[in-house]
Amino acid sequence: MSSKRELLEAFRACDENGFLYLTVAWKEGDAFYIGEHYENVVTVNDEELSKLQGSSVPKDHIQAPWSTTYTEAPNPLPEGVYIKNPIGISFYEGTPIAIFENILKNPRQNVCTYYGCIRDGDYVGGVTQTTPFNPQAILTGIRQGLDHIHSLGLVHDDINPRNIMIDDDGEPVIIDFNSCMLPGELSRGGTPGWSNCPNIATFENDEFGFDLICKLVRREYDGSDVSAHGL
Repeated sequence: MSSKRELLEAFRACDENGFLYLTVAWKEGDAFYIGEHYENVVTVNDEELSKLQGSSVPKDHIQAPWSTTYTEAPNPLPEGVYIKNPIGISFYEGTPIAIFENILKNPRQNVCTYYGCIRDGDYVGGVTQTTPFNPQAILTGIRQGLDHIHSLGLVHDDINPRNIMIDDDGEPVIIDFNSCMLPGELSRGGTPGWSNCPNIATFENDEFGFDLICKLVRREYDGSDVSAHGL
C-alpha cells in the first residue's frame, strides 16, 4: 500500500502570455517527487495530488548538502527563532543559503536576522531566522529593508504581506528569500495578488509589490487582483 502524499511546495510557471503550468513537489514515504499540473490554479488539493505523475528527485536535490561554508546554528536556539524547513522546490533549483550568509555579513534592522543552518547529518535540516512593526513606521521600515537588499545586488522577487514579519519592537522585517534572484535571472512569478507575474527578476518587481503593500496599509487594496496570473 502506497504512502499518503505530502505536498511540499507548488509554484506557477508563467510567460508573457500568462499561465503555463504549476510545478508541484511532494513527499511519499521517504521519497521525493516533482511533477507538473496543467490546470490554472495556485495549488493542488489532496485528490489532485494523488493523481499526479512525477519524477523521483534525489534527496540532495531537495535538501541542500551540508557545506563547511555554512554557519551552523547554535544549540539551543535563541528564543523566538523561526526554523525554515528547506524541503521544497526552491532547494531543488538552488539553495538560497548563500543569500542568508551574505545577509549575515551585512546585517540590517529591517531584514531578518540569520542564525545559521541546522545540520541534519550530511544535509541542511533547516534555516534559522528571526520573525522579528511600529504601525507608524511600517512602510519606512520596509522601504529601508528593500533598499538594503537592492544595495546587495539582489531582487527579493516576492514582496507581499506574508513575507513581512514584525519584531518585538514593532519594526517590519523582510523574510523568505526562496524567490530571491540576481537581476536578469528567471523569475518564479511572485505571489498572486501581489505581483504582475514577471518572467525576469528585476528591482521593478519589488517596487510593484511594495506599492501594493502601501495601498494595503492605506486600505486601498486587499490582494484580490490575481488577473496578472491568469486567475
